[in-house]
Amino acid sequence: MVQIIFMRKDQIFEKVAAELHQYFSPNAPVKHDQKIIGRSGVLRQIDVLIEDEIATYPLRIVIDCKYYSSKVDINDVGQVWDLVDDVRANLGVIISNAGFTSGAKKRALELGRMKLCSILDLENKDFSVKLALPMICELRKPVFNFKVAGTDSNMNLHVDEKLWQIENKIDGNVLNVYQDFLSKWNSDEISHEVGSHILAYSPSDWRLIGPNGSFEFNILEVNYNSVPRYYVGFVPLIEGKGIIDIQENVLKTRGFTTDKVVFEDIQKNWEVFDNLNDIKIKPVFHFVASDMFLS
Repeated sequence: MVQIIFMRKDQIFEKVAAELHQYFSPNAPVKHDQKIIGRSGVLRQIDVLIEDEIATYPLRIVIDCKYYSSKVDINDVGQVWDLVDDVRANLGVIISNAGFTSGAKKRALELGRMKLCSILDLENKDFSVKLALPMICELRKPVFNFKVAGTDSNMNLHVDEKLWQIENKIDGNVLNVYQDFLSKWNSDEISHEVGSHILAYSPSDWRLIGPNGSFEFNILEVNYNSVPRYYVGFVPLIEGKGIIDIQENVLKTRGFTTDKVVFEDIQKNWEVFDNLNDIKIKPVFHFVASDMFLS
């Protein structure tokens, strides 16, 4: 005969929490649903118990799981603290699926030996927080102009700077200055660092080509500024395990996978800033990209 055991959702939540702590500390004795007689003489039930010995000193951590439809409040913190104190635990942890009230957070902070946490376990989505990470995409693009000074007073160039051409004095190779600049930008041959830069062509190697012939020059430069714009958005996690310390606002994890980041969506949907100092959130990731140009 096969015996089928049905578990309530709160019991499954406890089991998921126990397995998650075991995942982070595979050698630690993590036990689910334990009972200990407290100094009150009362048999106390503990959702997850971690007992170990470090440098000959005993360590006991009591984890209480709250699978609620509303936030854990100050009364819940008080009840768990009574349990922690009664069984002489070094640390008490409350794991909540629904968060904590401000009163609960303040009380736990006052008690000192209490941690308020949520779990990230995207293999068990029903018992995991839904988490999206704040990110900044810094998009850099060049703003540029051309500068030329010639030795020939009859220098006659196209009015449109984008049509300027130069000829190599040695091999006769002809380049369009505008297209050459874009090519060097696209291939990272010139700096993308924020600020002012110069792409200079040597008069000993090149001569200008105008509509009526070629010309010697003293200076031929593309002066450009690499100008950033900042796109701020949130990227959901799709894989990963972790414990979120609510008091310290820290996710402790071995790794995670985010949803794919589509650049077209970033430009269309994310909030845009011209100044990094105007962004109030602290990003988890700040990545830099550069505009690319068709030649």
